[in-house]
Amino acid sequence: MNIEKIKEDLSVCYLKTIAAVNGIALENITHDEDSVDVIIKKVIQMSSSRRFNSQISVQLKSTSSKSQYNIKENEIIYKLKVKNYNDLCIAATMPSMLALLILPEKEEEWINWTTNELMINGKMYWLSLQSNKLTENKDSISIKIPKENILNNVTIEQLIEKAAKEGVL
Repeated sequence: MNIEKIKEDLSVCYLKTIAAVNGIALENITHDEDSVDVIIKKVIQMSSSRRFNSQISVQLKSTSSKSQYNIKENEIIYKLKVKNYNDLCIAATMPSMLALLILPEKEEEWINWTTNELMINGKMYWLSLQSNKLTENKDSISIKIPKENILNNVTIEQLIEKAAKEGVL
């Protein structure tokens, strides 16, 4: 398996793990033609008598290469392919987001296994681009992800609830 597929699998594992802890289902999309790798979904109790099936489409990216990203004081600048960027900017009935897993540079540091735990050594960040304008760039566009947009077991629940209540992220 090539290195990019391994990174992709790690990003799915990371997201699936933090989703599972919150009872959020994750469905893989077989044909990623519109920059959607997975859909996360959960039925949210809106009131005592009203439930809502909340869903978010997610484009997963994973990198360990410093040439792809730069961490600043308050943001992460990431080079995203134009096709993915423009796909994520399109208005849709389901909110969408980019989820970026940043792994250590050294491959041998990506996971740590002991007899008591299995750990993915990285952080995942999220960004919604649905209100952004399309770009005419040819290859890539540098996007800015606020460092506070960490995707973990708490924030994934907040995002799925926000999608249910507001229809946007």
